[in-house]
Amino acid sequence: MNSSKEPAVFLDEAERLAANKLDTDLHEHGILSESLYNLIGKILDRGPRIRIREVSQSRKACSLLLGRLVNDHRCAALAALRGYAEQACTLAASVYEAAVTIAAVGSDDSTAQAWIDHDDPNHFFRDIFSLTVNALEKLGVCDAEVNARSRYLIYRQLCLVKHLNPLFMKGRGYEIKEDQVVLLSGPDVSHGAIRIAQFALEQSSGMAFIGAAAFMKDHLAEAAASDLAHELSVVNAELLRLKAMAAQRWGTENPFPKHWRL
Repeated sequence: MNSSKEPAVFLDEAERLAANKLDTDLHEHGILSESLYNLIGKILDRGPRIRIREVSQSRKACSLLLGRLVNDHRCAALAALRGYAEQACTLAASVYEAAVTIAAVGSDDSTAQAWIDHDDPNHFFRDIFSLTVNALEKLGVCDAEVNARSRYLIYRQLCLVKHLNPLFMKGRGYEIKEDQVVLLSGPDVSHGAIRIAQFALEQSSGMAFIGAAAFMKDHLAEAAASDLAHELSVVNAELLRLKAMAAQRWGTENPFPKHWRL
């Protein structure tokens, strides 16, 4: 087992070259991600200017969560666009967690207070599947539990990468050259990495969309946010287009049908 014998390249140059090579496959995903980041900034800035004691507990909690969400979403894009697809998946899982918590809290001050008072450093505020169901119920999604299972399966795929599951790891981080195993580090621009990067960017954008839509519904007056709602619908249409293209390119087959069932 050897490390790569390729000529040494400084990291900043390697990442620049990777970004240039990945641009063909990830350019539209990057534009979408940036548009959503900027839009969420507008949403956070659009709230009424009121004294802190007049801000509801739910708005406090959801504002903190959306602020974290948007930065994780941005970092996922920065990682993916520079050749770090696995790390983008890890951040996309965090975006998922923030988005379903925002939607599950909604405008319910008692749930928000429970989140604020949560004092167990070893566990989530609530399990992620339950939060997913609650989130979809509050967003008015039909058959919320059935749809939650589909969403949660995506989260499990992100966590497969995040938690270094051997089923994923055994196919990554090395290549075979002349009967030797060459370990790889730094940016990855392989075919497999492009697929993972697109998945991470699409899921991060999709969950950021849900978090933003939930926050607008519960914490912005409709009259004050009609223009933002239009921008959000444009972003969603582009996201759906990219997901359809990905399904056509990569397929939708379940890689672990015995273990991952809806």
